[in-house]
Amino acid sequence: MNDINMDTLFASEFRETLVAHVSKRAKRPRRKIVWAGAGLMSLIAISGAGVATASLTAPPGTPVYAPVSNSMSETFSKSGELTLGAPPADANSISFDAVCLSEGTFWVENYGGIACSSDDLGSTKHGAVELSLWQQSTIKLDLEPGLKVELSATFSREVQTEWGTNQAGETYGAQKQNKMAELAAATATNGQSGYVRISEVNAATIDPTKSSLEDVQKHLASGDGRPDRYVPVYEADGKTVIGQYLIAGYDTQERLTQEQSDQGFDLGFTPSNE
Repeated sequence: MNDINMDTLFASEFRETLVAHVSKRAKRPRRKIVWAGAGLMSLIAISGAGVATASLTAPPGTPVYAPVSNSMSETFSKSGELTLGAPPADANSISFDAVCLSEGTFWVENYGGIACSSDDLGSTKHGAVELSLWQQSTIKLDLEPGLKVELSATFSREVQTEWGTNQAGETYGAQKQNKMAELAAATATNGQSGYVRISEVNAATIDPTKSSLEDVQKHLASGDGRPDRYVPVYEADGKTVIGQYLIAGYDTQERLTQEQSDQGFDLGFTPSNE
């Protein structure tokens, strides 16, 4: 069992450094995005049939969500919110199903952006958000003009699942809170879903658990953090290579940060005042 993923923390240190660049830019209307590192996945799957199930493609360890209330539904053609009422005592999340009725992108508060392409029309997008002091009874949507979405939501209870173990005795699966399996679920640059060996990811990055932010900044200034690096993406056996996993260097991180800032995205470093 591994502690907090090194690459995710390293990316976090990058973002702390890069925010100085984008914070100087003029304010503009912002869209919210979710930082997902360079492809490590902690997938969320929910059931629309009242039973806690995981997606057939979700890696072991992916949490599932058991509905604990009746579902509420509404069709949105502009930004708004769906109110569910008071949460049951055993609820710790709100699960939702969103059906794309037209093309565009919408954002779910505390979840992130969801794109509806022409191929997605009529299909259902699944997700869940944790209950918090600020989100107890509503799902808030921010829709692009012209988009139409049918939303159903229910209070739910998160249920943890176990990692898998391959023939070599290595654990594999999705991130579980602050723990990673030895083979962590990841998306390769070719779009294939598989697993990266955390020891190989750690070997390709600076270890933030043994380094201060000052050390990371010196590392970046030295130029060592600029090149992109790659590690293999495997099938669950930990042997069959199906692609490569990108560990983005400083140059790529800075370019992506600037592009997202130029597009008016909220980089998520500070709470929004909106």
